[in-house]
Amino acid sequence: MKKSISEKYLWNTSDIYKDFNEWENDFEKLKKYLPVLVSYRGKLNDINNIYKYLQLSKEVDLLEEKLAVYLHLLRSCDLKNAKYIEYQSILSAFIGKLVEETSFDIVEFGKLDDAVIKKILGDKRFENNKMFFNNIIRNRPHILTEPEERILSASARFNNSSEVYDMLCDVDIKFDDVLDSKGKKHHLNHSTFSKYLRSTDALLRKNAFLSMYKTYGQFSNTIATNYINHLNADWFYSKTSKFESTLSSALFGNKIDNVVYTNLLDNVHKMLPTLYKYFGICKKTTKLKEYHIYDTYLPIVKGVDKSITYDECLDTALDALKILGKEYIDVVKNAIKNRWIDVYPKDAKTSGAFQIDCYGVHPYIMLNFNEKAEYVSTFVHEMGHAMHSYFSNKTQSYENASYPIFLAEVASTVNEIILIKYNIEHAKTKKERAYYLSQYILMFKSTIFRQTMFSEFEQYAHNLVEGDKPISKDILSKYYYELNKLYFGSNVKIDKDIEYEWMRIPHFYTSYYVYKYATGLISAINLVENIYNKDDGLDKYLHMLSMGGSDYPVETLKKAGVDLTSNEPYNVANNILLSLIKQLEENLK
Repeated sequence: MKKSISEKYLWNTSDIYKDFNEWENDFEKLKKYLPVLVSYRGKLNDINNIYKYLQLSKEVDLLEEKLAVYLHLLRSCDLKNAKYIEYQSILSAFIGKLVEETSFDIVEFGKLDDAVIKKILGDKRFENNKMFFNNIIRNRPHILTEPEERILSASARFNNSSEVYDMLCDVDIKFDDVLDSKGKKHHLNHSTFSKYLRSTDALLRKNAFLSMYKTYGQFSNTIATNYINHLNADWFYSKTSKFESTLSSALFGNKIDNVVYTNLLDNVHKMLPTLYKYFGICKKTTKLKEYHIYDTYLPIVKGVDKSITYDECLDTALDALKILGKEYIDVVKNAIKNRWIDVYPKDAKTSGAFQIDCYGVHPYIMLNFNEKAEYVSTFVHEMGHAMHSYFSNKTQSYENASYPIFLAEVASTVNEIILIKYNIEHAKTKKERAYYLSQYILMFKSTIFRQTMFSEFEQYAHNLVEGDKPISKDILSKYYYELNKLYFGSNVKIDKDIEYEWMRIPHFYTSYYVYKYATGLISAINLVENIYNKDDGLDKYLHMLSMGGSDYPVETLKKAGVDLTSNEPYNVANNILLSLIKQLEENLK
C-alpha cells in the first residue's frame, strides 16, 4: 500500500463540486423542491401540469444524483470520516421522504385515460418521456387501487427472508477449521473456501468441501424454511399484481418475454456435452484417480505470476482495446489523463472496484491496483462499464440515459473477452497460451453453465409453490443434487454433500436475477465475434453503447446483432467453446 499517492492517481471530484460548501448549498436547494412537487398532488390529469411536474422531477433527479455521487466518491476514499457518514445518512433520509411524499404521481399517471396519453405521446415536449408513458400503458393491467397499492407496499416490511438469510449465513454460522495433508489447520469461512478449493493440496480441498456443507446441513431445516417463505412471498406479490407467474413478474419490468429465459435453459442443455469434454481434459490433466466436484476449481494451468506497474497495465489495456476504434480509445485516454480513476489502495478506502456515473459530468472508476498482471482484466472490466455510461450519457437525454440492469454487465464482459483474446494471441509459450485459453473456458463454466444451473433450480422451486405442489428441504436438495449430475456429467464424481450448496447462494433471494449473468456473457461473446468478423460489428456495438435505456434491452441487443429469442447466439458460443477446448488440448501437449 502506497504511503504517498500522486494527485494524478486520485479522483478529480471538483468536476462535480469544487468543495463541500457547494454540496451543502445544493442540498439546501434540493430541500426546496419538495413542497413544490407535492403541490401537484391531484393535478396530474392536465397535460401542462404533467409537463411541468416531469421537468421539476428531472431537475430534482439530476440534483439528487450529483449530491449522492459526490458523497459516495468522498466516502469511498475515506470510510472513517464521520462527516461523510453523517451527511450520507441525512441525504438518504431526505430522499426517502421525497419518494414517500411524491408517491402519488405513479397512481395519478396510472389513471390517465388513453386519450390523454395519446395526446402526450404526440406532443413534442414529451419526446424524451415516451418510454415512461409506454411503460404506464404496459403497467395498467397490474396496477391496483390506491388503497390496495398502499397495503401491498406496506406489507413489504414483513418480507425479510433475505435479511434473515444474511444474518444466519454471514454472521451466526461458523465453520470448523480444516486440515491439509500436512496436518496444518486452516480457518474456514466464505472467503477462504474458494481459495482452498483452488489449492493443489487434495486433502485440503476435500476437507474444506466437507466442512462447509456439513455445517449447512446442520442448519438446513432453518435455511430451507426461510427460503420457502421467500418463495411464497414472491408468489403472493406476483399473483396480487395479476401476473401469471413469478417469472413473468420478474421479466416484465424490462419487457423480456419468457421465451428468452426458456431459450437460455434449452440451449445450455444442448451445450452440456461440450462442457463434459472440458471436464474430461481436467480429469486427464490433474491425473486424479477420482475427479470430484470439489476438484473442478483446481486450475489445470498455473497463472503467469508476473508483477506489473500501473503504466504497464494501461499500455496492455489500450493496446488490447484498440480494436474498439479511435473514439473509444480517445475517451479511455481522457479518463486516465483527467483523473476519472482512483487507482491505488490506501487506508480507509473501499476495497474492490466499481464504476459510478454522474450525468452531465462523467463516469468515475474505483480501483485498488495490486501490481498483478491479472489486474488488467479488472481495469478493462470497469472501463467497459464507464464507456457504456459515457456513450449513453453523451447521446441520450437524462430520461433515457440509464441502461437497464439486463445489459449492465455486457460492455464490461466484452472488454474482458477482448483482453483474453489479445492475451491468447500474444502468448509467448504454449503454457501461457493454455492458461489464457483455460481462463476463457472458465468464463463459460462459471457464468453460462453455473448461473443457468442456478436459474433452473430457482424456477423449479418457484414452480412447486405456484403449482401448490409439495415442497421441503429434502425435495429441493434432491433436485439440486440431480442438477449437478446433469451439469457436470460422468467425468466428475458428484459428492452427496453438494445437495446443500443451494443453501449458500444469496442471489436466490433476488429471484430470477442470476440468469442475467448467463445471457450477458452469451451476448458479449457474440458481440465480440461480430466486432472481429463482421464489417458492421463495431459500428453496431458502439451504437448499442449509446442507446442507454431508449429501448427495451432485448430489442437493443437485436439492433447490435444478437437475438436472444433465437438459437443462433448459443450456437455461436458453443462453437467457440469447442474451438477453445480443442486449442487447450493442443497446448497442453
